[in-house]
Amino acid sequence: MIDSSWNGIDSWVMNTADTIYNVYRNMSIDTTVEMNFVFWIRSRDDAKVADLTPAFKTNLRVIEPRFERDVGIIDFTTEGWPTSRVASEADSFWVHSISNWNENVVFDITKDKGSPTLDFLLKHKVVILYNDAIKSGGLADNNEQRSAVVKAIDAGVNMWATWRAPIASNNLGSLPMISPPADLGFYFAIRKTVYSGWICYDFGLNCPYIRFEDFVGAYSLDSTEWPNINLTADLLQSRYNWNPWNFPGMDYIDSLPCLPEVNWSEASFGAEVLYLYKSIYGPNHPLGTDFEGFDYVMEGAPVGHRFNSGLFRTVHFNFTPLAIDTTTGSSSTGDGLSEAQSLVNHVLDWLYDPSLTAPVSRLRYPGSKLKLSVAEQRRKYWERNDRMAREEGLLPDIEEQPR
Repeated sequence: MIDSSWNGIDSWVMNTADTIYNVYRNMSIDTTVEMNFVFWIRSRDDAKVADLTPAFKTNLRVIEPRFERDVGIIDFTTEGWPTSRVASEADSFWVHSISNWNENVVFDITKDKGSPTLDFLLKHKVVILYNDAIKSGGLADNNEQRSAVVKAIDAGVNMWATWRAPIASNNLGSLPMISPPADLGFYFAIRKTVYSGWICYDFGLNCPYIRFEDFVGAYSLDSTEWPNINLTADLLQSRYNWNPWNFPGMDYIDSLPCLPEVNWSEASFGAEVLYLYKSIYGPNHPLGTDFEGFDYVMEGAPVGHRFNSGLFRTVHFNFTPLAIDTTTGSSSTGDGLSEAQSLVNHVLDWLYDPSLTAPVSRLRYPGSKLKLSVAEQRRKYWERNDRMAREEGLLPDIEEQPR
């Protein structure tokens, strides 16, 4: 029964661990399905007498992915926080943008705080992870959700992460550099992220009372291929809930038509930087390069990159698209579209693989700088599972394991 170790003659094996593949091979399936399986585990002694009461394990969940839907958007914005997106405006943006990209695709939007669940992810060819507030949505702090994201990418789902708050901290203090969890850092090619802790300053929590917001757009490194990005004041006001709790000093400032808490990230090897930070102050931020130990001059810092591993593709943005110029013809690429629509089109064109119907088992994208293999990814998968099991106390730490 154990596919990878049975030699076709003797069903008894010496393996103490193994992987069973294709448990759905006798079923005709065209949509993603999840079922529970019962596994019997039987041993025998040196006299080859089989155990009369073999052990069994119930409720082993197995998902068979079919990627039958095209695009899934997971909006895990924390509701009610200052400068969080207006939910209805965000929904309208994604519906309009994806429909205009390809009117024939099937897509879903979810705000389920239990997301991203693995079954939802594996129904889609592309998933957009969207967080539009100054507080982290918590993805980095949830092992189960994080595990679902990387498992889906391993299976073949390409992803676009577009978020302002850092993925590695809900901390209210000023942290010049933070590192994301290793798995998210690898799959989205992020080494480190600068985090200003804007919310800390707004509430005056053990730090100077200042507002950090100067992002007005992004410079494309190839404006004929990827559009330059410019934000508009009217969209910043209409699509964001600036001060839901009526705190003093938290309202929108007319002289600063900027998106708060846009950070920048240092990309890993193999990533291609697409966008650089555009500040309303240019290189002359009034707080300078060393205010309370933080460098506020972000002009020209990398804020968007894409990553081709050969097996999967991801895109990572430190900014979100909700307030980008929607004027028809404003795109620098000459495609006649708005900057916002042109950006969505370029990202989805690069990520979308219409042929994806089964988990990836071979090289998909030749020419990648980073050369990954399916065998290597499988090894990393089991290492990651063991690490998470140790973190949850299900396995002893390595130094505690018996020799």
